[in-house]
Amino acid sequence: MYLTDKRRNLHPSSQLVKRLTATDPEVEELAAILQTELVDDMRWMCAPIYHDAIIFFNAENQIVSILNICLLCSSLLTGEGQDISLDFNAYPRLKDWLKKLGHPVEESAAG
Repeated sequence: MYLTDKRRNLHPSSQLVKRLTATDPEVEELAAILQTELVDDMRWMCAPIYHDAIIFFNAENQIVSILNICLLCSSLLTGEGQDISLDFNAYPRLKDWLKKLGHPVEESAAG
């Protein structure tokens, strides 16, 4: 299950935790996490279940991109289905970032 359908309507089970603007310091922190040098691409041998996601909106409040996150499998997938490689050691930082925003994250996921 993904966050939106083909028309970019949010799934009924999704919950908006926090909305950030491009100038918020949290956005800069997220960019630093996602730009971590890829040294250790340790993918777990599991089928990712994307319980978490980040939605990117444009100035007209339209969804322009989605980053689906499976912290348990250390996996990222765009809303268009593109697999994103992220250094394994960046996932705990991503988890902490989500928690800092108030997003509930399972403690068994990624550390």
